[in-house]
Amino acid sequence: MQKKATLNLEYNRYFLDIAYNGAIYHGWQVQNNVLTIQGIIKESLYKVLNKDLEIVGSSRTDTGVHAKQQIAHVDLPDSVDVTQLQYKLNCILPKDIAIKKIYPVKNNSHARFSAIDRTYHYNIVYCKSPFYHDFFYNYRNSITWDIDNMNNSASILHGNIDFRNFSKNKLDLVSSFCNVLYAKWHTTTNGFMFVITANRFLRGMVRIIVGLMIKIGDQKLDKFKFECMLNSEYKIGISKVAPPCGLVLERISYDTNIFVNE
Repeated sequence: MQKKATLNLEYNRYFLDIAYNGAIYHGWQVQNNVLTIQGIIKESLYKVLNKDLEIVGSSRTDTGVHAKQQIAHVDLPDSVDVTQLQYKLNCILPKDIAIKKIYPVKNNSHARFSAIDRTYHYNIVYCKSPFYHDFFYNYRNSITWDIDNMNNSASILHGNIDFRNFSKNKLDLVSSFCNVLYAKWHTTTNGFMFVITANRFLRGMVRIIVGLMIKIGDQKLDKFKFECMLNSEYKIGISKVAPPCGLVLERISYDTNIFVNE
């Protein structure tokens, strides 16, 4: 049981299962003088519990990126009724952030480091619609894409690979290896969806991959050049990075032994 000596209370760890439309937010992580998902949830916890609690997310989604499942851990006093807490948080959180569930985990569980893998979806449509603009990238040229050819190129992403050159912050990386378990394009009703699962992702990695694969779809880049960009210090310009609107953190996976049965 974790102790907080200054408050003389017993605390237990919980996972928050969170969904959000990230369109107006500067990403997940708290930053000074800008609106962030973590910051809003932290403020809401304070309003409900009158306690300044730390919350730690499983993945640091960037500005404008969405999540169907973001997991964050928080340590709550024994006295807190988590069902009531979930209800009260959802009452005061803005309409574009929702707490889907709060559930107990073992006290040494960590939202980020205990995660086994993460799955992102990137959605592209080739027809304009007012219902798509927040969550899809409207790219009309995609109607001509050869998805088999794009998936042939995506196959080089599988395995434990150094993705340093597909990161926004190359200089700050301690490790740039990511183990990609799945990377594939799928046809949807009005476009395409790229699905990628890995044990971890570097900052901007998925948007860089998608941006380059859009060039492959447009036949402005081939598999050989794509692999050269991955394995070299080739400078990838901002024009080759896909916009954030189409990117969704879809799922976080954990070993079931970290959960506490109630």
